[in-house]
Amino acid sequence: MQGKVEISGVSTSKLKVLKNEETMRLLRLTKQGDMLAREELITGNLRLVLSVIQKFSARGENMNDLFQVGCIGLIKAIDNFDINQPVRFSTYGVPMILGEVRRYLRDNSALRVSRAMRDTAYRVLQAKDAFMGTLGVPCSGCRYCCDTCPAGLNIPLLIQGYNEQRVSGEGWRLSNLKWTKGPEECLHCNTCRQYCPQRIDIPEVLAQYAALRAAL
Repeated sequence: MQGKVEISGVSTSKLKVLKNEETMRLLRLTKQGDMLAREELITGNLRLVLSVIQKFSARGENMNDLFQVGCIGLIKAIDNFDINQPVRFSTYGVPMILGEVRRYLRDNSALRVSRAMRDTAYRVLQAKDAFMGTLGVPCSGCRYCCDTCPAGLNIPLLIQGYNEQRVSGEGWRLSNLKWTKGPEECLHCNTCRQYCPQRIDIPEVLAQYAALRAAL
């Protein structure tokens, strides 16, 4: 791909890259309803999309398609970014773009599943959720939430700890697990929730877990 993608006859290699201060200024204007600022913000971050999709260049996918999908992730990041959080936009935007591309690849894989199989799987998941509801949060451990978490949390591990504390009453003291972060570091940005196949309210679960840990 040689570092560029042609979109509507415009090479992304010629697009400018916004500095963080300019990005934040445009984000504030966008939140106030300034559509021109929003358009400039999208254009100024297209190379961010390009840098993300280059990770998939060896998969044989149509890079123009991935670029457009990545742009959808960029727009979602712009619309959902909380300017009051102490996080750079690129830190939030990259996982959103990455999550959108991975969801596209997952949903458009060569393996096709029949409608009957999907219905059966859905009923199985419903039964599993009903059963797991008595044990705790039904996390599948798919790690899509980890891929899109700006804070870099190991969310399946944290949910496992939350469930074990609920069942056994013995809390995981994650201070002993130096290789992971605690639930207190959740930014409550809701990015993980958007990409969770089971639609778990992850920020709420982590908030409850943090409260339980604080009471230990």
